[in-house]
Amino acid sequence: MKNRFSNKIVCIIGATGGIGSVVTKNIIEEEGIVIGFSKNSEKLEMLQKTLGEKFYPILGDATSSADLQKLMEFIETKFEKLDSMIHSVGSIILRSIPALSEEQFKDSLELNLISPFLTIKASLPLFLKQK
Repeated sequence: MKNRFSNKIVCIIGATGGIGSVVTKNIIEEEGIVIGFSKNSEKLEMLQKTLGEKFYPILGDATSSADLQKLMEFIETKFEKLDSMIHSVGSIILRSIPALSEEQFKDSLELNLISPFLTIKASLPLFLKQK
């Protein structure tokens, strides 16, 4: 197995989801360190037990700029750097427009469009600081 992630610090937003959890496991298998961010505390705890000391679970909501800012403060304090940020959060609504409420549509926009923006906005200062 290649060790492409040896000593690399990777943050995965949505680490407990289907894709996020597989990517998390693969990075750790390749000697990387993963900060796993999710709003699902039970799945974060399960991943922590499974993956051990190279997995740092952080509870938070990807649609909250305050939660993402706290995440970045943790990363900068603990590691002083970040090698990669993966945004693995999203949803799809398989309903016709008449069956879709305005609230469901807004929630989808917030998760699929606003959370990536907030993630970039929160992480960019650390990446720029690192050059």
